[in-house]
Amino acid sequence: KMRKLYRAKHEVLLECLQPMRRDFVISGENAGLHLLLTSKRGMPERVLVQKAAELGVRVYGLSESMVEDVPDSASVLLGFGGLSEEQIREGIGLLQKAWQIGRERG
Repeated sequence: KMRKLYRAKHEVLLECLQPMRRDFVISGENAGLHLLLTSKRGMPERVLVQKAAELGVRVYGLSESMVEDVPDSASVLLGFGGLSEEQIREGIGLLQKAWQIGRERG
């Protein structure tokens, strides 16, 4: 039952992330209850985490889970296990706003 529930959340997350593929490499689709997003624009991890937090979304810098330093990381982890499908949709919408996905950049 839990596997089915997590699979549904995972599918919602991947669906919501589709518009972000132009700006981020998405990896870890086949592993656990999190995904890794890496900025193709080289937006630093600390900026990604900070901008998400400003809109109330918690993402985790890749360096937080590494034993060794990750110089100039542009990656964050998204966990989704404890979220509802609606919270996932809302959170990804906020991340798109925080990181200015789909907007013209000057």
